[in-house]
Amino acid sequence: MRYGIYGGGFDPVHLGHLLVAESCLRGVGLDRVIFVPTGISPHKNAKNSYAATAIDRYNMLLLALDGYEEFEVSRFEIDRNTISYTIDTLRYFHNKLNNVAKNTNQNYRNNNSHTNPAVNSNVNSNVSSGVKIGVDSVVEIFLIMGCDMFCDLPNWREVDEILKLAAPIVVLRNGSNLPETNINYITVNMPIIDLASSKIRNMIENNIPPRFQITKETLNYIKKNNLYKKNEVEDSFLFNRREHRVHREENF
Repeated sequence: MRYGIYGGGFDPVHLGHLLVAESCLRGVGLDRVIFVPTGISPHKNAKNSYAATAIDRYNMLLLALDGYEEFEVSRFEIDRNTISYTIDTLRYFHNKLNNVAKNTNQNYRNNNSHTNPAVNSNVNSNVSSGVKIGVDSVVEIFLIMGCDMFCDLPNWREVDEILKLAAPIVVLRNGSNLPETNINYITVNMPIIDLASSKIRNMIENNIPPRFQITKETLNYIKKNNLYKKNEVEDSFLFNRREHRVHREENF
């Protein structure tokens, strides 16, 4: 089994996040992508550093991913009362997923290396021989990240151990430049989609509907829980506007 670990704030989750997961799933040939909403980020260093609570971010992910069996959401980081370092998360999933695979006798691929998954033109690897993984692993684990995160990867805690447990998948957008590095990685090219959680939060705060940027289920949850709004606005266009549908009758 091949698993992609996709961490982030998801504050809120938007369609860009879902497209990243889908592109990695199809492009790299993953069996499953596990979304891991951050609890206490080492970059923000505060439990209340997100606009929405951890449980709200978790619930919005559940709603956005409902019905897609290849995607799941983990509470691992949000249930901890300590800073969420990537190495801790990867060790948890390495142990958990390998135990599940061994106990259920899952069929798994030859895992001596992450082979170059060049199943389409949007996937590339910087090494022809692939990325080696731990010899005690019966599953393959990949760490999904953006270009900025990958550039900062050498500064992460226990980066050498991170690279023993997971192969980085770097999601590239137009204009992304990667530094020269000895780190083995795979790249997945993404279409140009200018979506950001911070922009969506700003739109909601200013009573602008973020249409076609988040799922309807996510928007309904934001409405129900009055998220991302400093002051409740009555009769707002965003939350109280009626949906108008045009019904067309056809005669056959």
